[in-house]
Amino acid sequence: MIVRHLVVILLGVFVLADAQVIPAHLLPCYRGNETQPWLPNSLPLLIELVRKIEDARPTSLDARTLSVQLFHRLRFDGIEKAPGVQESEFVTPFGVTGIMAPKMRVLRQLIPPPSGESELEQILSQFDICALHRLISSSVEPFERGDEFTRPVSRCPLEVGVAQTRNYGTLSPGVFIAAVAAGLQLQNVQLSEFVAAQKDAKDRLYENLETLDEVNISEKVGKLLKSLDSVDNTYAAGLAGDLAEVCVYQGPFVGTNMAVGVPGNWNDTFFPRQKFMIEGHAARWEMTQSELITGIDAMFVSQEVSGWVDRVRRIRLSQLLDMYYSPRGIPSLSVETTGGRTKGMDIPEVYPEVRPFATTGNSILKAVFEDPREWAEETPRPLPINPDINNACDRKAIIDQIDRQKLKEETFAFAQILQYATSSLGITNERLRRNCDAAVDRFFSEAPLILDALPQCNQIGSDSRKPAMDLFMVIDGSRRQYENLQLTNYLTEISEVSTFGSTFTLIHGGTGVVMVNQTNSTSRTFEQLRNFTDPFPQTLSLSRSLHTLLNLLRQQTDQEIREGVQVARSQVALVFSQSQRITQNDFDSARRIIQGSLQRFPDLYFIFVTSDIDTFQNLIQHNQTHTTGITERFTNLVYPEHYTIIRSDNISPGDFSERLVKEFRKIPKRMVAAHCLDSDVNYTVPTQEYFQISRYRYEDYVGPYHELIYRISPFYFRYSEEVNVQFLGVDYGGLTICVSRDPSTAPDHCQSLKGMDDVWFNLTRPCGNDFITCRPIFYSVNVDMSNKTTADIRIKSVSIFNIKD
Repeated sequence: MIVRHLVVILLGVFVLADAQVIPAHLLPCYRGNETQPWLPNSLPLLIELVRKIEDARPTSLDARTLSVQLFHRLRFDGIEKAPGVQESEFVTPFGVTGIMAPKMRVLRQLIPPPSGESELEQILSQFDICALHRLISSSVEPFERGDEFTRPVSRCPLEVGVAQTRNYGTLSPGVFIAAVAAGLQLQNVQLSEFVAAQKDAKDRLYENLETLDEVNISEKVGKLLKSLDSVDNTYAAGLAGDLAEVCVYQGPFVGTNMAVGVPGNWNDTFFPRQKFMIEGHAARWEMTQSELITGIDAMFVSQEVSGWVDRVRRIRLSQLLDMYYSPRGIPSLSVETTGGRTKGMDIPEVYPEVRPFATTGNSILKAVFEDPREWAEETPRPLPINPDINNACDRKAIIDQIDRQKLKEETFAFAQILQYATSSLGITNERLRRNCDAAVDRFFSEAPLILDALPQCNQIGSDSRKPAMDLFMVIDGSRRQYENLQLTNYLTEISEVSTFGSTFTLIHGGTGVVMVNQTNSTSRTFEQLRNFTDPFPQTLSLSRSLHTLLNLLRQQTDQEIREGVQVARSQVALVFSQSQRITQNDFDSARRIIQGSLQRFPDLYFIFVTSDIDTFQNLIQHNQTHTTGITERFTNLVYPEHYTIIRSDNISPGDFSERLVKEFRKIPKRMVAAHCLDSDVNYTVPTQEYFQISRYRYEDYVGPYHELIYRISPFYFRYSEEVNVQFLGVDYGGLTICVSRDPSTAPDHCQSLKGMDDVWFNLTRPCGNDFITCRPIFYSVNVDMSNKTTADIRIKSVSIFNIKD
C-alpha cells in the first residue's frame, strides 16, 4: 500500500514536468501572508464577489461573458506549494504542478476565451481577486505542512476551491462556473482536431503502465488523428472531465476498483476556512465529493442555461448561483413550459453538431460566440427545459435522467485527450475504455449514497422574510480573537450582509472603537478586521459602546436627510454581554442613553445576548413620561418589539443562532419622513404645526416566495389627519399588498396590484385621540403566485408616501 501511494505521487510529478506558471496577476495571492485563510469559503461570499463585478459593469457582463472571464482569468486548478522552498524576493514557492492541472489545460481549449481585455483587476481589489481565485480554483494541498524537502503525503490533505453551503453540501464553484460558460458556448470537438492542433509528436518510447512493454507514442497519436470520437464541452466541464481523471490516473494502478467522491470535513461549521480530506483517502482525490455533487449540478445547468438566457436575457451569474442553491430555485423554469415536451438528459439527437476547432480560440466559434443569438439560429438548443427540476435539492432526479451510456462515451473521449495531454499513453484503448466504464458505474453507485446524507427538498425550510437591516454589533471580552471572527462570520451570514440584504458594523465593547465600518460586504468586513491592530476586547463598557452607536446613527441620519432617503433598513443594535456584570455607573449611564435613543431614532431595535438577564431587563424598563420645559418626551413611544433579551451562557453561535435568525426576520424596513429627521426636531416628538404634505418616491424589489414588510413609526404621523401610501407596479407581474397595525395578527385590508396599475392605502386620523399609545403602520408586499406566467427574477414596486395634517 505504501508503494502504491508513492507511485501515484511520482506519476503526478512526471506528467507535469511541462507545468505552466502562475500568471502575474495572481502571484500576489501566493506571497507573504496572503496565503493565510482570512475569509470563509462559503457560497454567500462567492455570490457577493460575483455580484461586485456585475454591479460595476451592469450592461457588459452578462452570464456568458462573466463566466468565461472568470474561467479563463481566475480559475487555475492544481496550484501547489513546493515543499522546502522558501519565499524570497525572486522566488514564489507555488506552481501549477498538481494532478488537476492537465485537465484544466484541456478545458481551456474546449471553452473559447473571452474577447477583449479583462476588467476584473480594475473592478476588484487584490484582496477580492485572491479570494475569488481561491474559491473557483480546484486543488489539493497533499503534503505535510512543514518545511521538509521530501514529499510525505499528509493524513488530512487540504482541498482547495470549495465552498460551504448550509443545505446543499460542499460545492466546487469552479465546476459550476465552467458549466455555465460551456452551456453558453457549446462546442463538440473531434479528437483528431484537438491532436492536430498540438505540436507534432516525436517518435518517443514509453512503458505500458500495466505490462511495462515499450509503446511508441507516435503510433498512438496516429490513431487519435484518425478517430471520429468527439468531446462535448458541457460534459467535459463537469462529470466527464472528473471521471476521466479517475480512469486515467487511478485505472493503471487499481484497475476497475476506483474511488470517487472522497469526503472531507470543514475545520469549523461557523467559520469554514479549510476543508480537510478524511484519513484513509489513499491519495485518490481525482474526484472529490464536492466535485461529484457539483458535477451533477453542472450536468443539469450546462444543458439548461441557454434556455434560461433565452427567457430572461439579463439574467446574471450571481442570480443563477443564488437561485439554484436556494429553496425557491430558478423561477423562469415555469415560464412557457408545455406538457408536450419530453424531459430528461437522455435525448441524443439534440446534441450540437461537431464544429471546427482551434486551440487559439480563433476558430469560427469565436465569431459566433460574440452573439449568442446567431449561435441559437444555427444549432438546436441542447435540451428542453425540465419543469420538474429547478434547484440543487433535485440532484437525485438529475441523476435519474442522465444517459449513462452517453456519459461513458464522453468520459472515454475526454480520457483519450487527457492521456495525450499528459503524455501518459502507456495503456491500451480497450483497457482505458473498461476503466472509464467502471468509473462511470462507480459514480452511479456512490452518488445516491452521498446525496442521502444531504437534506432533501422537503427538509429544507424557507422563510419568506429575509433580513434587511443595518446591524451594529457590540462584542465584549467573553471570546478570544478567533472566536470573535467565528461569531462575526456567522452573524454576517444569518443577517444576509449583501447589496440586497443587510449592512454590518462592529464596535469594540471595551473602548467603543469602530472595528468594522458600515459595509454590505463580507470580504470588506474581514479585510478591515485583518487590518485592525488593537487588541480585541477584554471587558465591556456598555455606555461607551452605546455612545459610539448613537454617534454612528446620527451621522447616518444626517446623510439620509442630505440624500432624501425615505425608505431604508431598520437599525439593530446587537450587544453581547456574556463574560461579566456591568458596573453600576456603567448601568446608569447606559440606561440614560437607551431611554433617549428611541426619541432620536424611532426605528432602532435592541437585541441583548447575555448571561445576566435581570440587569438588562432593568435596563430597558422606562415607561414614565418626562417633561422638560415646553418639550414633551414620550418614552412610551417604545414598543415591546424594540427590545429582545436572549439568555446564553455559551459563546458558541449554535447556542443562540436559532433565536437570532427568528428576530432578524421579524424586523421590517422603515418608511420615514425626511423632514421629521431634521436635527432641529430630531430629539423631540414633532408638533402638530410641523407636519405638511410630503411626497416621496422609492423603488424596491421582491421575488417569488419573498415578502417585504415596511413600518411607519407613530413618530412621523402622531398628529396627522391622513397618511396615504401609494404602490405602483412596473409591469413585471402581480403583487398583493396588505396593511395592518399589528404584524402578529391578520391584516386589516389587502389589495391586488397588476401590471402598471397603482393602489392607494389611505388612513384618516391614524392615531385617533390617543396620541400616546398610537400603533405603527405596517405594509406587506408579496408576489401574486396565482399568475403562472409570473416568474421573473425580481418584481419592482414603487411607493409614494404622503403625510398631511
